[in-house]
Amino acid sequence: MILTACAILEKEEGYSDTPYHCSEGFPTIGFGFLCGKKGESLPKIKTTRDESKKKLIELITKNYEILKDKPYFKNLNHARKATLLSIAHQIGIAGLQKFKGMNAGLTDCDFEKAGDCALDSLAAHQTPNRWNRNAYMLRSGLVHEYYKNA
Repeated sequence: MILTACAILEKEEGYSDTPYHCSEGFPTIGFGFLCGKKGESLPKIKTTRDESKKKLIELITKNYEILKDKPYFKNLNHARKATLLSIAHQIGIAGLQKFKGMNAGLTDCDFEKAGDCALDSLAAHQTPNRWNRNAYMLRSGLVHEYYKNA
């Protein structure tokens, strides 16, 4: 599941060896790693794909350790866990934990509710295609076709 989450994030975040401003104005590098505060100038740093992938796997693993015993996470299948790990990368663990309706739906195995609640968010309005894929994976328990061969 960690490698699935990694494949999802590699596809969603894309890769850049130099900093750029993400859609929300934060300096970002690698596979969507913040490297400054919103509106700041881009730092003069570089990374490699290998360094970034190693960092991505480390972060996904760290987030897995935080989430593994949560009621809304522990009984999910592989694809749903990978989806939550992807969401945690995009909006942080604290942001993920604010999705009360989605997490209640996951805890209760009401996957339609979880998908609906995922779409009722600021993040879904900011990156609608990504969140439609998230909702699909939460509802179906399947990895979206978009990520195959990623």
